[in-house]
Amino acid sequence: MKKDATGTTNSSPPPLRGRIRRARKSTVPSPLEGEGGRRPGGGNAKSAQCTDRLTRARRLRRDQTETERKLWSALRRAQIEGVQIRRQHPIGNFVVDFFCPAATLIIELDGSPHDNETVHKRDAARTRWLEDRGYKVIRFWNEDARTNFAGVVETIRLAVRERLTPLPNPPPQEPALGPALRAGPGWGRGLGAKHQLRDND
Repeated sequence: MKKDATGTTNSSPPPLRGRIRRARKSTVPSPLEGEGGRRPGGGNAKSAQCTDRLTRARRLRRDQTETERKLWSALRRAQIEGVQIRRQHPIGNFVVDFFCPAATLIIELDGSPHDNETVHKRDAARTRWLEDRGYKVIRFWNEDARTNFAGVVETIRLAVRERLTPLPNPPPQEPALGPALRAGPGWGRGLGAKHQLRDND
């Protein structure tokens, strides 16, 4: 121990020399991880899911089946009604085979694995989810696309046209004529006769 100028004994420890070691980061996972909160790496669960879907979509584009590749050759570059169609496009938690944004139309090609009760129920639930959000889903078997390719392309073209065509204006409503007049047989003839008598008066 050292004495200061006043003779008082100083009991403070000597200063540390060299580098001060920093406390290690905790390896305990964040309680928010997996619940949509921030991840330790700075991202969050939602962005990670989005990245996973994009990665899956890219893999599906790379690993297209021969039938998908053939159909894509007829749909790409705005060959159908001049609108853009995308392949292996993520929507929600799904990746659809083909998607036309302008017509909100989804085209699915189903192979033999879909000819299964369990997969069929899953496809039906997926279709309901998409249609509840305003999308139109049309499905084709791979075999149909192979044996009737022109028919499949024409069906897609007509579906796109139908979705792009605005609905006509509703027809003008009839004037309210009252339940008694409507209920009688030949109410139109009676109305004409009434006008006839009025014109002759």
